[in-house]
Amino acid sequence: MAMGPSRMLDMAGVDVGARTVIEWIKSGEGPRDASYRALCRALFEAGRYGQKTGEGYYRYEGRTPLPSTARTALAIELARQHGVSRRASIPDREIFERLLYPMINEAAEILSEGIAYRPSDIDIVWAAGYGFPAWRGGPVFMADEIGLRVVVARLDHFASERNDWRVSPLLRRLAERGERLSDWQDKA
Repeated sequence: MAMGPSRMLDMAGVDVGARTVIEWIKSGEGPRDASYRALCRALFEAGRYGQKTGEGYYRYEGRTPLPSTARTALAIELARQHGVSRRASIPDREIFERLLYPMINEAAEILSEGIAYRPSDIDIVWAAGYGFPAWRGGPVFMADEIGLRVVVARLDHFASERNDWRVSPLLRRLAERGERLSDWQDKA
């Protein structure tokens, strides 16, 4: 990816991301877990909106992102408050799954809600608009390459660790049938 999720949120605006989460939780649809997106919400409350304020997940000298000791201290304190233990190392595969599989899940939701008409539209947006590596084809293509059963099984695993993960019914149904997400067509 051209940049990681924290850097992307700093560019888009931590305030935008935080308000989305806050409103989702207020609506009753979002997770009730107080630790959900706690760092994002705390940065927002502190007025650290990212690049536009010079501090967010990173601190900025112009447009150059630099490590933020204030953010690190805040993250450590929030982890302590919410009983989140620090891990010395996280395997590359787990990082990959925790970043890509929710994107795949959201792609299935976008399709089932009629926001996108074709699975390929999602891949085009990710590759052309968000810097997804074009040679990887996009999250929908990768889902089919990995196998929907594998993706759903890992999403279920992550859901067993945290109650704020939910597998898209469309993704689960396609996985159970052994179908591909890229072949899905709205039959409505």
